[in-house]
Amino acid sequence: MSDSPPPSTSATSRWTVEEDHAFCEPTPSSSQADPAEPSIPSRRRRDDAATGVCNAPITYTENSAQTFGFDPKNASDQNIRRGQEMLPHILGPMPVEDFLDDFMLASSTSFDEMPSSKDAFVGVTLGSRESDIYKPLIRAINNNKQPRCPGFGFRDTSNHPDTTGGTIGAKKPDVCGYANRHLRAVELAEKLGRDPLVSRTDMGLAATFIEVKPKESDDCFKDPPDDIEPEERAKWKFAFYKLTGKELTKHQEILGQNGAYAAEIKMRQHREFLYSISMSGLTVRLIRWDRAGAIVSASFHIHENPEYLCKFLWCFAHMTDIQRGYDLTVEQAPLAQEELFKTCIKEHVDVQMSHAHEADRRRAVFDHYDPGHVTSIYVPRRVGDEEVIYEYLICRPITIPLSPFGRCGRGYWAVDVLKKRVMFLKDTWRTDVDAMEGSTLLDLQEADVRHVPALEYHCDVPVAVIGHKGQHIVLCMVGERRQTTLTQKYLKAKWLCSSSPKLHRRVVKRTRYRLVVECAGYSLMNCRGSLELFSGAYHALEAMRDAYERCDLLHRDVTAGNIVLYKKPDSEEREGYLIDWELASKKGNQRLAYDPSLSWQFVSIAVGTAMGEKHTIQDDMESLYYVVLYCSLLFLDHSLDVGQLHATLNGLFDFSHHRHTITSACSAKSADCLSGQYTRTIVWKHDGIGEFFAALKKALSMHYARTMIMDLPGVEWSLDTLLTTWNTLLSNSAAPLLHTDRIAHITAEENVDHFTHVAPRSIMRNPYQATTVHHVPLSAESSMADDHSSDGGGATEDRDMIHSSQPRNSWRIERSPSSRTVIETSYTARGSTRSTRSTARLRTAQAAGVTDLVDVLSVGVGGPAISSPVSFAHTRRPGGGPDANRNMVALGTRTVPGSIDNEASAGSSSLPGENQREPMSATDVKRKSTSLAPERRKKPRKESSDVEDEN
Repeated sequence: MSDSPPPSTSATSRWTVEEDHAFCEPTPSSSQADPAEPSIPSRRRRDDAATGVCNAPITYTENSAQTFGFDPKNASDQNIRRGQEMLPHILGPMPVEDFLDDFMLASSTSFDEMPSSKDAFVGVTLGSRESDIYKPLIRAINNNKQPRCPGFGFRDTSNHPDTTGGTIGAKKPDVCGYANRHLRAVELAEKLGRDPLVSRTDMGLAATFIEVKPKESDDCFKDPPDDIEPEERAKWKFAFYKLTGKELTKHQEILGQNGAYAAEIKMRQHREFLYSISMSGLTVRLIRWDRAGAIVSASFHIHENPEYLCKFLWCFAHMTDIQRGYDLTVEQAPLAQEELFKTCIKEHVDVQMSHAHEADRRRAVFDHYDPGHVTSIYVPRRVGDEEVIYEYLICRPITIPLSPFGRCGRGYWAVDVLKKRVMFLKDTWRTDVDAMEGSTLLDLQEADVRHVPALEYHCDVPVAVIGHKGQHIVLCMVGERRQTTLTQKYLKAKWLCSSSPKLHRRVVKRTRYRLVVECAGYSLMNCRGSLELFSGAYHALEAMRDAYERCDLLHRDVTAGNIVLYKKPDSEEREGYLIDWELASKKGNQRLAYDPSLSWQFVSIAVGTAMGEKHTIQDDMESLYYVVLYCSLLFLDHSLDVGQLHATLNGLFDFSHHRHTITSACSAKSADCLSGQYTRTIVWKHDGIGEFFAALKKALSMHYARTMIMDLPGVEWSLDTLLTTWNTLLSNSAAPLLHTDRIAHITAEENVDHFTHVAPRSIMRNPYQATTVHHVPLSAESSMADDHSSDGGGATEDRDMIHSSQPRNSWRIERSPSSRTVIETSYTARGSTRSTRSTARLRTAQAAGVTDLVDVLSVGVGGPAISSPVSFAHTRRPGGGPDANRNMVALGTRTVPGSIDNEASAGSSSLPGENQREPMSATDVKRKSTSLAPERRKKPRKESSDVEDEN
């Protein structure tokens, strides 16, 4: 056993297997919370709720270095960068027996009914390709007679990537494990050839994954000898052992690939942690991922020690959803709540985008709302004198993490169910050394700091369990237990290699934390023109100054995403608000300025080159300078052509150097600051903007000339200098800034092909869609419309709004709870350019007593509930009463009644923003450019200003 304590999870709560291998959760053990305890808030769990929600909607933007960066976005380049960044978060090699006991609860699991492990994987042999391993391994695991992971099915997903977020960088693990109830969801289209061992990848439904490499030498890790001395073990380089050059790059990519899959699953599902398997040749390692780091087991051979993998799979199958890492504080929202969410979001968009066309406002609703994917998120909160479980509604996140480690914040426009108002909800993993962001906001509000969001709620997220209260299933929140990471508990384990102070600085305890503020607006990147850009940034500068002078606080993370344009209901224009005070610290604090989750594009030269140990107000001011320069290059008129623009954005903002697990940057910024390497030749169309940047550049250059060269304190780069320069620009009546002079440099038809593979999706207007956007085929629309005639026909209109982003496969099935008879109503298989539709027969509709269709959440067994759309058929019970309608479980298409009509599909066909120009794919651009007249292809980037732009 290991030296560190095992995770504090219940080992006695077990699942039972029915004849169809579906899992049913038992009554919680005595170690779980008693919901009758008055100090523990609880609420009745919906009868149609399963244990946990997965397959969460995907954001429209990214929240990492790639949010603003112009580095290549293909999978290989991203994985190499991710592999470098992940290295200081990896702990290993943990003995396999310890891994199974501490994490998989093997010591308290019965293996009496587990199939014999003898020769379990004898059929898995090496071949000329890694794909030769897939199917023999899958057959050995699935083993139809005696499954080694009952309740789950493993599939070859290596050739069918999940393209929900686009084809660039699409994810496709070699093998994915799905709960049995999700297997139908990932079947291939018939025209692609049905193979029972092959499916498409759906990272929103994957319970675990296996990444396979053909040779043992492809292992990223090297175990030390068994008899190594403790001093030598501490120096042993567990990852990338003695690798250099191309071999090092290759293994960085392999590690990054595993990390990318773990990050994607945790991004697409509501998770605390995750398990996966890494296979190199015939050797295997088990991995546990949480937000602090990853613990990797020692290597073992599946022919010599098959029992290890067999026990891992058996334990995985017999764990509860909590023990598999799912967050139970979320569940699928019912239709009434979804309708409330959509109505509130629509009203809020109308306020925030009051200047935009009505069609664009209707489209903007779907930045935050995806039909069938609204989720209830529960938090403990005091209402009056009572401690209750409070409910917010969320759907599409507007920020997400791409890294498996760190703060990993997700942000949502959330609807307060009680107040029926839209707010901003932040879900993040904070370190214990940081002050709670909510406490910081309270301090700022008490000091009357301007342009900071008003706090509504904040708290660490407690552990949620499922219990029984009388005859009802209830959700309980254990007040004293919090959702925290475990990786840091093993920093002193005897088996740990490569132990160093750097490792202890990076692998720290993190606690899940949620915060709600009133400021639900749009990023500065969505400014309408130069006036809103510079005035919004000026408001952020005022917030920085007030916080510094009144509270001695430094923000420390000033980015384009952390300045929000928000319009109060009684205001005429949107104002800038400085949000995300999570990394704020007191001036003079001796904390290291460097934080691995900072956005490199906007860090100051001093922070990026690790010149000093303390963050200063000058660093925040410099970050604000880079924010407005970055946005101006993207959206205002200047002299750079497409090649020069790309070189400036990538060279000035993205350059970084990685060495010895530390990333440093800003040498390009230093060169530009002292010599104007990137910006001295830029000519801005607006003279005032040119003078503004020239004045700031001069002050910044003098500041660094004194501090870097002469080692003297800088006096030129001050708050007074910035405020004076900004006021001069904003008050210039001779050359006023404009409301609607935004230009689509990146997405202009003549430039879009150049930037397709490098620009952030938020700029390219190539949004991520929800993992499963289900579509009702035309043949079924009439019946569905009849079923929902009382809802005003909104369902069809909602489908029309999103019809262009459907998954390759969508389906709808209904299952009678009594007869288990499947009623196939429709199936749609989408190819790359055309759809093939086939409608199956309602084979047993009369026998099942189906009279109408409604939409509620599936009663899930065998894994967490799918948060994708779900339909139920109602059967009438004799005698009426509250149980007159009995729900029939269904998986697939959810038709959502709605009030948003189809006007957004008519008239203007563009998305909001970017001078109302809807971007096209590179293929569409090439096709269109060949058919355009010469004068049409030479259309200038700037379009008519008679339309006010937004988002």
